[in-house]
Amino acid sequence: MSGTEHAQLIKNAIGSREPLGSGTDHRTPRQVVREAVWFTGVSDQLCSSALSASRSSQDRLVVVADGAGKVSELPSFDVAVRLSRTLLESLPAHTELTDQDREGLRFLDPGLLGESGARPSALDAHAVTYAIVRRISRESLQSAIKIDLVAMFLAKALRAFAGDRAVTIVVPKFDLVDRPSLRVLNRLLWLADRNDRFRVVGLCSGDPLAPSAEIGSEPGTANRLTRSRQRLFERLRLEWKPKVIGLTPAGLILPVAGGAALPDGDARRMDTVAEALVEHNYDRAYMLAEIALRDARPGDTKADLLRLVGLCDANIGEVDSGVESLQAALREAHRPELRAHLHYLAGLLITKRRYDLDAADEQYRFGLAELEASEDETDARFERAWLLNGRALVASLRARRLAPEEREERLHEVMRQEVAAFQLATRGSDPRHVYLRHNLLANTAFVLEMLGQFDEAIRFWHRAFGQFLGKSGHAGAFEPIYRYRVGVLEWKAGRQEALPSLREALHLATLRHDRFQAERIRYAVGYVCLDLGLIEEAVGHLRAGLSQAWELRDPLACIQHATALCTAAQRSGKTRLDRAVRRWLRLTGHHALAEVDGELEPAPAPPAPKLPAYIPGIDLEPTPNINLNVYLVGNHDAIAEPGPASAVSSGAAAR
Repeated sequence: MSGTEHAQLIKNAIGSREPLGSGTDHRTPRQVVREAVWFTGVSDQLCSSALSASRSSQDRLVVVADGAGKVSELPSFDVAVRLSRTLLESLPAHTELTDQDREGLRFLDPGLLGESGARPSALDAHAVTYAIVRRISRESLQSAIKIDLVAMFLAKALRAFAGDRAVTIVVPKFDLVDRPSLRVLNRLLWLADRNDRFRVVGLCSGDPLAPSAEIGSEPGTANRLTRSRQRLFERLRLEWKPKVIGLTPAGLILPVAGGAALPDGDARRMDTVAEALVEHNYDRAYMLAEIALRDARPGDTKADLLRLVGLCDANIGEVDSGVESLQAALREAHRPELRAHLHYLAGLLITKRRYDLDAADEQYRFGLAELEASEDETDARFERAWLLNGRALVASLRARRLAPEEREERLHEVMRQEVAAFQLATRGSDPRHVYLRHNLLANTAFVLEMLGQFDEAIRFWHRAFGQFLGKSGHAGAFEPIYRYRVGVLEWKAGRQEALPSLREALHLATLRHDRFQAERIRYAVGYVCLDLGLIEEAVGHLRAGLSQAWELRDPLACIQHATALCTAAQRSGKTRLDRAVRRWLRLTGHHALAEVDGELEPAPAPPAPKLPAYIPGIDLEPTPNINLNVYLVGNHDAIAEPGPASAVSSGAAAR
């Protein structure tokens, strides 16, 4: 096929009126519509000629999401910012932006709103930063909320811009787009419905699905970036079900960093890599770490970089590579406190992803032994507290397997470990010490919950965290979490205050435009109403929650609400409602819901003890096989053997 024919093929995909047959069934009126075509092996010349020929399409509005390139450090949201700017400049003059629009756009780049100043550094959010760089925790809820707001703005802007026409978003060099921008595009495509007639055409320089080599033994090498990008595009292939058209044979093409990718100085370089990690821009973190490792001095500086590489590995699901990276860091590290921290991270990764409690506990013990050589009492106490906290988690998981009498005795031992850890952490007022104390206090309340001492857990939670209620720095994000945690404990304690607490949590989450937490809290309200026999109120909340879950395109949440709603219908003799719910699931057309009709669980699952810390459907990263929070307070007999994570799983181990 000639270059002219290739250009015509791309033009047809961009501008054709008819659906592309990309795996979407258009018969169901409420179905999500995802139309996507990926062309691979597209040269720069072909890309330019195809775009020039396609802009004149009368059948579809063509919008170009430009900005990706071969020479790039993959700055976060680069392509999403350019697309947002294009649409803002094209909107009618009378268009008014809502508070939600402004919140999302300000997150991308304050300059989009004509505001001065750069985008705030992700490292400024201390609690999120320490959760990510000091522990195995993704903590991406806040960025997921903002990505959702951005995608809703883009969808609204495209509708206003297009009028009655269909819309094609063309992404040149699609295989070189930064990971956060791909999350925005994915969210936009999932939020589309049949009336939108959105289509994404990705023009790939190479082939992002081409087979790649296995990750090598040297952490920080380029093949880690290769595997990361391949994992990402394989996930997008599952999400979008695109029509993939190869124009010329091509392999995976990776971006190449420019000459000024990193600032001078070890500390500033480390912060730049850490910021990419905290922004969940793992590809950028790999690129920058690779550059920094070339010049890094042997010893602790190199060890710290390898630590960040290991955390990236863990977050993209490369657990074995993550452990290898941490072991490589240990081979470099000299300072006892850093060595102890590396053992802690290895133990936590093994605990949360391999579920090998003996191997994890061994790492914690190695870390404690390292501190015997420490000459820095403050840092040694700090790292010892984290290591005791890790051992307490292992002991909790072991206790969970025991008979009730023995379990209670072991959990009291866990409580003593948490108290000992807290006593080590009473000094220090900087953010890392404050974060550690809050983590230990939250875990202590969790152990009380495991012991069934719900009233004591409530009192402890109030004493530890009630002081932050109403304070401007904490009210927005913290109060829904606080009220939800208390409400679930009050329900378990049989207190009548449970429903008012959960209703208040729902109100607060709704006020701050947090659709994800609001849906989870609404499920808890509906479940507790059902448990208390308030069937009509339960039906109202669960119906609303089912709609919310579908608006969020969260199939597991849909199933959870549907199961509880069918239970409520059966208890009240509303057989028509039961049938209507099952039919509704089929009409969504989602592959995870269309065949679930006769397979709903016999009883709805209780609300989780904590709200989720991340949203897998937006993150596009693997989900742990086991939600440790739910397991520790649930009725399961044993930790299951690890298996492949579900592509639609929405659980999160956030301890």
